[in-house]
Amino acid sequence: MNRLALVCVCLLAAPLLVAAPKPKIMVQVAVAKELGFEKPDAIAQALEDTVTSQIRAAFPCAEYITPHDLRTMLNFARMRSLLGVPADQEADYQQGLKALGNASAVDYIVAVDAKALNGSCVFSGMWLDVRQVKALARSLETFPVNDGAIFDASRRIADKLLDQVSTVEICPFKGNFKATVKSTRDKSAKEEYPVYCNGSDAMYRKLTSDKASAETHVEIDRSGKRRGDATANELRYSARQETSLVEENGCYPCPSGRQGGRIYTQKTTTALEINGCGEMTYKDDNGVLHQRDAIEIRPAFKDDGTYILIVTVTSAVGTESVREEEHAEGTCDNINKSPKSRDGLKRSIPLPLKLGPFNGNSRTKVLQEKHEQKSTTPAGDEVVVTYEFELRSQ
Repeated sequence: MNRLALVCVCLLAAPLLVAAPKPKIMVQVAVAKELGFEKPDAIAQALEDTVTSQIRAAFPCAEYITPHDLRTMLNFARMRSLLGVPADQEADYQQGLKALGNASAVDYIVAVDAKALNGSCVFSGMWLDVRQVKALARSLETFPVNDGAIFDASRRIADKLLDQVSTVEICPFKGNFKATVKSTRDKSAKEEYPVYCNGSDAMYRKLTSDKASAETHVEIDRSGKRRGDATANELRYSARQETSLVEENGCYPCPSGRQGGRIYTQKTTTALEINGCGEMTYKDDNGVLHQRDAIEIRPAFKDDGTYILIVTVTSAVGTESVREEEHAEGTCDNINKSPKSRDGLKRSIPLPLKLGPFNGNSRTKVLQEKHEQKSTTPAGDEVVVTYEFELRSQ
């Protein structure tokens, strides 16, 4: 197991591994002795400070720690333990141990190694996601062996790593999102042809129609980048659909064998009203189950410096109301029924949205847009999405 993987395993196994409100980044730099620097450890510590400052400027939300910081904290805790802790300082000592445990539970490691390779001096850099044990960025830089060159190379490699992680949401974007989605459908069909009965010409006509409208309004607060970090301030859904059939048959066949005119009508009206968001169950970083609003909202950053905002919302469950009407008048088989109302399906409504692309990456301080988007579904529904959002990197 290589050094970086070993560090990951140790950090994942660290005590008091709790979810932190801010991302934690460890920056570690190693300078090989064979490069010939007089004080390689001191140079490594100075490089850690340089790289940390550069990354902090890009992602100011994060908490930063270096191996030197951890060693200092460990040495202090060890000395306190050896010398004894006065009773009146025991609470402070326990808080210090807790802080040490939390400091070791980092989310990302930025590891940079300076070593000799094939006659050159090489910096190899990696940005690692500790939770997923996944490399988010890698980079190499060569440099001559002198103090100034190694610091210049460290800045270049930090720039390259930052460019690559611009597709990853390091600092959580927090803010609000509003959208209204309206859809309409108005379809009709007509069928007619001549018929003959009782020694005269007549016509057969059938008219069908399908009219529908739906509107969803949602307002969301996003408080972080994890699952469960979004809540619905408001979610309203209303829909109505009316299907109808009108059939005019000048030669309708009666059971007696007689033929004559008959008009048949049928209409079904379905309506659904929902207020509120559904719920989802998710596990936090410690494996604890939680119930939260069934909402996910996240910016998906791309390599070309743009992003798509992905929003998934599921409403609470509602029950359809159904009204059915049927009537027939003519030579025979007359129908004169009163309209019937009943409960229909129980269902929730999903609202998946992909908005964009827009300009921006994970180092952009504010993601803000306001637009109207029109489209037509394969079924012929006209859809208008009006939305606005302001998400700030915290």
